[in-house]
Amino acid sequence: MFADILGPEKNGYVRTYGPGKNVTEYFGARPTKIELLRQLDTSRREANERVQQIQKEASEQVNDVKKQMDEKLAEMNRIWEQKFKMLLEKNNNIASPMEDSQNDEIGG
Repeated sequence: MFADILGPEKNGYVRTYGPGKNVTEYFGARPTKIELLRQLDTSRREANERVQQIQKEASEQVNDVKKQMDEKLAEMNRIWEQKFKMLLEKNNNIASPMEDSQNDEIGG
């Protein structure tokens, strides 16, 4: 369809942008291999820095979660210890009257 309207392809020119505008003027010159290698090195370095930053943040978040879980575990242990003590006290209180009544029966 483009070929029907605009005519045959003219190498090196940007279509529909106007006369005289070539690819180099529009997109810029082609980078050299050295420039491409520098860009690649920069991109790799930036990506590695970002990965390290994300790993550090993730590690900090894991440590925060571990700390919270340790605190919750300590609180639950404290609550269970209190409940166990209360249970022991109730058991001792129930056992004491039985012992007293048994002692009364034996001694009486």
